[in-house]
Amino acid sequence: MDIPYTVKPRPDTGLWNAKVGIWLFLASEVMLFGGLFSAYIFLRIGADFPWPVHVLTVKWGFINTLVLIFSSVTVLQAWLALKMRRWGMFKLWMTLTIACAGAFMCIKAVEYNDKFHHYGVQLKDGSVLEGHLANNEYLVKFGNVTTITLATRLNDVGVMGISLVNPASDAGFLKYLVEGKPEFKDESGKSVTLNSSEVARLLAEAIKAKKTSVKLTALTSLKFNIEPARLATYDQGKATFRDGTEIAGKLEDDTMRLLVDKVDLRRLIPGNETKLKNAVADVSKADAWKVLGSEWKEKYLKHNQEQSREFGEKHKSQDPLKNGDFVREAFTMEISLHELSAPEHQVKTEGNAKDTHKAAESVGHGEPVHTAEAGGHHDHPEIAIEKNDIHFYSNFTPKYNNFFAIYFALTGLHGLHVIGGAIVLSYFLIFGKKMFKEDPERLANRVETGGLFWHFVDLVWIFLFPLLYLM
Repeated sequence: MDIPYTVKPRPDTGLWNAKVGIWLFLASEVMLFGGLFSAYIFLRIGADFPWPVHVLTVKWGFINTLVLIFSSVTVLQAWLALKMRRWGMFKLWMTLTIACAGAFMCIKAVEYNDKFHHYGVQLKDGSVLEGHLANNEYLVKFGNVTTITLATRLNDVGVMGISLVNPASDAGFLKYLVEGKPEFKDESGKSVTLNSSEVARLLAEAIKAKKTSVKLTALTSLKFNIEPARLATYDQGKATFRDGTEIAGKLEDDTMRLLVDKVDLRRLIPGNETKLKNAVADVSKADAWKVLGSEWKEKYLKHNQEQSREFGEKHKSQDPLKNGDFVREAFTMEISLHELSAPEHQVKTEGNAKDTHKAAESVGHGEPVHTAEAGGHHDHPEIAIEKNDIHFYSNFTPKYNNFFAIYFALTGLHGLHVIGGAIVLSYFLIFGKKMFKEDPERLANRVETGGLFWHFVDLVWIFLFPLLYLM
């Protein structure tokens, strides 16, 4: 039995079934994205921290806007080609549409990758330093590790009073072993070499014997380099993984080394501050200068003074601290070794070789070491930040603040729509030839329905681009 109104329009609505369905679906999509846009607006208005503005790369957002606008034209041309019964032209235009979808997602992948590797570090006083981790890693280093204790339970009491089996059974902690072999003696003196199966066996035997832990003594001294996120706690003599595994040794280093590209001191300005000179006095005492050094402090204060002078000339009657644009421009500063005037700070390159120059080195609280390297992020000063000086740090992901939470929610959901739309349009391109031969008008109607969804996806981005990238 044929379903009516799949090709011919209904007499009451003048639309065929699929077109009615897609309009109802798009109405629900408008409510979904409308709610998310409203959430962004209210989060921004009620933010209790300096809201990030112009932190996204406008170039990539603009290119993606052009890509999607062009794809709206190509999907329309693909539909027109079907209406004119020209299969070859349909394939060309639809292929271009799908290629645009791929290009859009590749550009988003580049943007996301940068966010995953760009960090913000908030010091104890509220100073914020932004940049990339040196060598793309931050590790807690433990040496002279002599014992490892495996916990048989993650918690004493788990879900509904039942103890949870320890996930250490997968021996994931062993991937952080960088020196020495995982050879141990157990409590009975028997030699064991740890791997996933051996850890699982030891834990199973301990659980059967109703033991709470399995203590192993290393045959040789071991060294671990551990991601801080994998640790529950640590001190000078031991570290406990989140799965309960404990290693005993000596903490050798837990210093973060950051290639700083921006300093943001807006959090240091009291909300009731009314005098600019008092605000400048506050930021001049920031903890940021303990790790960056006096040369950057002097440059920052000159930058602040210049911004204040320009604002005063343009807005003589306004309070600068009540102007969000001024506060953002005056109390944040991009940092690059190219900006320093001293010759020893200049980046020197010859051919494709990379030369690293020590620009300044002072042993003190933060032991700042300034290095410059051709290309990449290495034209920024590298500083060492002690763990005790860090209040909070994160890459630019939803964990960092509400802006990046809503950014990833909006752009991630939009990206899923792009992928979904591309899959549907690809289906028409790959499997539509048979329907084109049998009933070309029906295929044209399907492509029109898919095109309506694609135009909606493009329209959402037209709102996202200025909201996130420009405003």
